[in-house]
Amino acid sequence: MAVRIAFALLLLCELTSAADRPVTSLTNADLEFTVPKTGYHVLQRGDVTAVVVDNRAVDDGTLKGHRAGYSGVASLTHKKRRENLFVPNYAGLNYEHIHDGTTQNRDILFEPRRAPMELRVISPHIVELYQAPSPTWKLESVLRYEMLDDGTIEMTLECIPRTKTFRNGYVGLFWASYIHQPESLDVIKLLAQQDPGVRDVDMNRVYRWKDLRVIRLLYSMQARGWSTWRRPSRCTAS
Repeated sequence: MAVRIAFALLLLCELTSAADRPVTSLTNADLEFTVPKTGYHVLQRGDVTAVVVDNRAVDDGTLKGHRAGYSGVASLTHKKRRENLFVPNYAGLNYEHIHDGTTQNRDILFEPRRAPMELRVISPHIVELYQAPSPTWKLESVLRYEMLDDGTIEMTLECIPRTKTFRNGYVGLFWASYIHQPESLDVIKLLAQQDPGVRDVDMNRVYRWKDLRVIRLLYSMQARGWSTWRRPSRCTAS
């Protein structure tokens, strides 16, 4: 049994200019990195271990039966929980879709899965996934996964639309995390940070990318008529 937890971002095209402070290897040409032949890198802090992988298939002692097309955190374990949090063949924080709100076929929608990626190791605790301008959308991107001191995985995105291919004036991006055998199958809503007392949100509101500093999950126990707030790993924007 697996459950897919997903989140999407809308980037307004006029807000995608270069950051004031270069963060990833996309905008910082002086940043040094190595490219492992395995296509993955192990991050470890304290009791937490994560394996970040590009979108190629892997089948070895570290990642057994990992399928092509699933990049991101292929494995996330803890000393007190040796089982992978994510479905072993898939991944968490998996970069799946690029869109502009128009109807497209699956090959175009799933372009991040199919276009080649390069895994770049910045340091023992920082790894990046670089993707050259994609075949259809011409979006160049780097996703950085950094394991912080407390085991939190902080994900940072930098991207540059190299051609005006987005018809509606925004860039739509989508990630998915395939949770392995979750204890609860309750409905999960992804919300931008707001007052913890708020139990609802106008889903038509577009949040500015730079305001998406912390993402909260609202676990909506609809069948039981109550809900609780929990704070997951942080997602930051450059």
